[in-house]
Amino acid sequence: MTTTDINQQIQAFNKDVAGWGKRVRNQTIFNARRLKHPSPKSTSHDHESLGDSIGEKTYKSDGEIDCIGFSFARHGVFWQKGVGRGYVMQNGVVLRGQKKRIGINKHDKRTSFVATAGPIRRKPVDWFNGLISQEIETLADIVADHYADRVINATRMTIR
Repeated sequence: MTTTDINQQIQAFNKDVAGWGKRVRNQTIFNARRLKHPSPKSTSHDHESLGDSIGEKTYKSDGEIDCIGFSFARHGVFWQKGVGRGYVMQNGVVLRGQKKRIGINKHDKRTSFVATAGPIRRKPVDWFNGLISQEIETLADIVADHYADRVINATRMTIR
């Protein structure tokens, strides 16, 4: 196996992984734009800015992609979890809460959230995690296929 063969395999792997990342990014943008936000105060601008903020980036080590990451506006995390504006998550459950000062003097700005009674008007909106869970198997198949080819090709190496 020559260096050219290895470089071609790495380029094919990078192309397939980057293609997977772009496809998943496009699906998350679609999910974000069709969201019905749990807060009655949300605007259509919130949906567009989340969709517009979604990015995807690959990281390479020795010329080969070894990490892929997604970025998006901070409020996307709040939508995913169903928290914010007085709603907190404790032990995986969304609760209504209020900020309570726990500092020992006026200069100590520490606060904590304390759960309070009241109706829960927020629900988690799965626009990201579910999609990643579904698509991760496809990425695993891409990686397995490429590495299986490399192992088979490596067994053909001989010393002449």
